[in-house]
Amino acid sequence: MDTLDSRFVDDCSSATSWTSAERLYDDRGTDVLPSDGPDPIVNMGLWRAPDGARAATLHEANMQLFDRVLDLAEVRADATLIDVGCGFGTALLRAASRTAASSIVGVNVSEVQLDLARRAIARGGLGGRVRCVNASATALPFETASIDHVISVEAAFHFAPRAQFFREAQRVLRPGGTLVVADLLLAPPSGRTSAKMLRQIAEALAFPRQNACTLSEYRAEVETSGLRVSVAESVGRDVVPSFRRWMLRNSFKHRAARKDLGAWPYLLYPLDYVLLRATRPLASAA
Repeated sequence: MDTLDSRFVDDCSSATSWTSAERLYDDRGTDVLPSDGPDPIVNMGLWRAPDGARAATLHEANMQLFDRVLDLAEVRADATLIDVGCGFGTALLRAASRTAASSIVGVNVSEVQLDLARRAIARGGLGGRVRCVNASATALPFETASIDHVISVEAAFHFAPRAQFFREAQRVLRPGGTLVVADLLLAPPSGRTSAKMLRQIAEALAFPRQNACTLSEYRAEVETSGLRVSVAESVGRDVVPSFRRWMLRNSFKHRAARKDLGAWPYLLYPLDYVLLRATRPLASAA
């Protein structure tokens, strides 16, 4: 049973970045990056898979990204899985088709996106197995040690504080449960010019500037929450260059892409992309 407590109410009323991310995606509605396929997509995608397979479209790249996240999660049969920052629910549907999880829950702050996700779930006849909740990543409305797997695909860079999301993931995971995060990694600014560029990106993408960090700092943030990291891999070369080329090719066809290009530092600022897997240690059982 989900438990909505006072921490969730406080987070919704006081966290500025929570409101910023909500406003960003509610204002955009369905005006997001097109997917070259049947599903709406808001992620950069994994353009080269671990087996060397290369994606030809943004949609294919995102399916490869979702598959990589689910493979790292090692989803058990009859498990409970939550996708934090689930967007339009495309990864939820992928999880339903590729895993034997018995309960799959999408968590998101944008009611516009959740509405479309719920429609997709209904069309797929998955209402008994897949559902969505409007909630904050930093105050997850689930009981302690009640979830087997937590995933988050290109959303944690929005969370403020992101470290609180990692603490919440640790709290809700059962001992032995897994957290898998695919996330955009923006380096800390190295001078006045890069600091100005980062401010522009932060305003355009609802990115809290305190989330700028190195890969080692990102890993340390997860480990400080009490989770044990087993994979912390930079896959930026398989994500960022291909996505930037896609953006440039499509910027004049799609209004949402043009909006992002308005924050031109997005194409120049040092970006990386992290795939991370962590586990709640068995010894931490309450």
